[in-house]
Amino acid sequence: MTYKFEDAVIADAIKTVGSVLGVSTGEFCDDAKKYKISCIADGMTGSEIINKCLETLKAWTGWKYHVYMADNQGKQLLNVVRADTVIDDFTITDTKNLTSASHSASIEDMRNQICITDENGNITGYLKNEEDIKKYGLIQDVYKVDNKQDTQTQAKSMLRRVKETSRVSALGNYRCISGFAVEIEEEQIKGKFLIETDEHTIQNNTHKMDLTLTYIVDPDDSANMSSEGDTNPQPQTKKGGSKAKVSKNFDEGVKAWQGATMNNHENGCVEAVTKFGSYYSPFLASEYAKGTVSVSALVKNAGANVIPFEASKLRKGDIIVYNGDAHAVAYDGNGGYVGNSSSQDKIVHGKNYEQMGGLYPSRIIRTSQV
Repeated sequence: MTYKFEDAVIADAIKTVGSVLGVSTGEFCDDAKKYKISCIADGMTGSEIINKCLETLKAWTGWKYHVYMADNQGKQLLNVVRADTVIDDFTITDTKNLTSASHSASIEDMRNQICITDENGNITGYLKNEEDIKKYGLIQDVYKVDNKQDTQTQAKSMLRRVKETSRVSALGNYRCISGFAVEIEEEQIKGKFLIETDEHTIQNNTHKMDLTLTYIVDPDDSANMSSEGDTNPQPQTKKGGSKAKVSKNFDEGVKAWQGATMNNHENGCVEAVTKFGSYYSPFLASEYAKGTVSVSALVKNAGANVIPFEASKLRKGDIIVYNGDAHAVAYDGNGGYVGNSSSQDKIVHGKNYEQMGGLYPSRIIRTSQV
């Protein structure tokens, strides 16, 4: 199937796939109902799209997620669970119910260098794990900058180290199914582990199970990471200085980012204005590259380009600062604003910059000119 997901809640994207396949959906973990995905699924199977959704969710939070089918009043429903959901009141131990255990390590999924390219495919920099490169050789993947994704977050999530897995055989428990976690007390592994696969058999009135286990949260694959070159290339900014070009590039930036959820969520007002503002303002592009996220830092870095608020001095592209340095949005040139909405958790285009939930405009940053 082919679908375009534009800032879609991940749970809704999975439900869309399920409806096409005739699969009913059940419970979704809170993360799946909070985080979003923007992608074009071109000629992908339903399971590939769902897997992409779960990988995107993992990139946002660092947790693993699983889908599983469960019976609900005679109807099979597809559910999404986060990997820290541990089976209650049950432990597999080598003194009680464990019959055998084995352990292995694999580099099949290893990626120890991520090549980062700009929108045109030009290499700008690398994220790498030098230790693994020296030990196993270079295993590289490529990340192409996406205006609606955070380059650092997505590229770092692609790094992979050695994957360790364990396989245990034990007396059966029907609740031990893929996607849930189980507590283990064994000579080589102790703690809570994710069940990757499960196989249950009942023979001679005895229930047995074989489980493949991995860490609930993988060891940090970006630990000891080094960088080379520009690992956070910015969207191409058309710089001309004229009012017409600022207006045109402002609109392009808004088109690219409107509806996107910020990494800092309700505190993402500066993240928002620097991301879409990088299209028309060299100053905002520079602040985005530096990772500026607080209003006070943005105001400080703007220096002499900050003036007291006067409505008559507003120009399209200027940043309006509220209540000293409590909030910031961009002026759209027509009485409205573009900025991050804390309540909606996304970038919105509002009609009236004066209606800001009781906040009052206090300063202007002249980003229409710098």
